[in-house]
Amino acid sequence: HVVKTGDKINLGERSLSFIEAPMLHWPDSMFTYIEKDAMLFPNDAFGQHLATSRRFDDEVDEKTLMEEAAKYYANILWPFSRLVITKINDIQKRGMKIGMIAPSHGVIWRTNPMKIVEAYLKWA
Repeated sequence: HVVKTGDKINLGERSLSFIEAPMLHWPDSMFTYIEKDAMLFPNDAFGQHLATSRRFDDEVDEKTLMEEAAKYYANILWPFSRLVITKINDIQKRGMKIGMIAPSHGVIWRTNPMKIVEAYLKWA
C-alpha cells in the first residue's frame, strides 16, 4: 500500500496522519502528524544542522538557533521555496493545530513552533 496524504494509522491511543511533501527535501518526503499531541514530524523541513546535546528550542540560544535554521533552509530547502509556501498553506487550510514540531535534524520546536513556520514563509 502506498501511503498518501490523508491516510491514517490508528495505534490505539494515538493516530498518525500523513501528508505528502515531495521535494521538501526528497521526492519521497512526507510529514507525519499526531493530532492528540498536536505534534508534527516534518521530515527535513524546519530543521537545523546544530550539534548539541539539547533536545528543545528553549534549551538553545535563540539567536544561534535561528541562524542555524536559516543556514539549513538556505542550503537544503531554498531551491524548493515555492513548494514550502504551498505545503505550509496546505497545513494551515487543514486546520492542524501545531503544538510541537520535531524535525529529522536539530532540536524540537516546542516553545513557539509557529516562529519557525513564520520564518520559513519569510525566507521563501
